[in-house]
Amino acid sequence: MDVRTDSFTAPYTAKGYMSPYMQNVVDVQQREARRAAEFQKAQQQAAAVQAGAFGGSRQGLIEAERQRNLAMQLGDIQAQGLQQAYQHGRGQFNTEQQA
Repeated sequence: MDVRTDSFTAPYTAKGYMSPYMQNVVDVQQREARRAAEFQKAQQQAAAVQAGAFGGSRQGLIEAERQRNLAMQLGDIQAQGLQQAYQHGRGQFNTEQQA
């Protein structure tokens, strides 16, 4: 059965054109961002120990900022992946509508 729609934004239409593997790619990028953040955390902790400031309020502020930056980076990765999947899906939709 051939079902056509004139709107890419109709319910479930966009998702049908988006790559089902997009989330796998995003997951890998997010995993790498977490790994880099853990490496950065270890470096910051080593520097704090060396400075005799491990466990101090300044370290807490630095850790909170690192966590905030990681959360923003993970959100940005997800948003960019969804945007790219949407654009590619829309392109495919338009190609099929023109055909």
